[in-house]
Amino acid sequence: MTEAQAAPSIEMGSQSIAPAHPNKAIMNYVLGYPRIACRMSLKPETAIFRSFSALNARNLLYMQAELCRLEDELMEQEKKDNRSSIGEKHKYATDWGWLRLASLHEDPPIQLNLLNEIKRKLREYST
Repeated sequence: MTEAQAAPSIEMGSQSIAPAHPNKAIMNYVLGYPRIACRMSLKPETAIFRSFSALNARNLLYMQAELCRLEDELMEQEKKDNRSSIGEKHKYATDWGWLRLASLHEDPPIQLNLLNEIKRKLREYST
């Protein structure tokens, strides 16, 4: 492999071996993101990334609002199912088996759909 093809630096154990002429190596990268990334790898102290704190906070607020709406819908559906005389819906709140069993014999119950949507949103919210 020629010097021009070599990576900007090579990690070997606890040592880092940089090319003999880093400026030559950087010129092998296309101008733009590739070259900036190479420069950052050669001089890590130049790597500065925006954290998007305000956007992240806004996104979390929207996800919270969405989860609150889903929670309200779930609570309403639980009340409806609890008062229902259709099948075993009144048992959904106390026995997961009935809720799961109902989904095997017909379209998934609304309550189960809401629970699954909440589960997906919580996973996204928590990461």
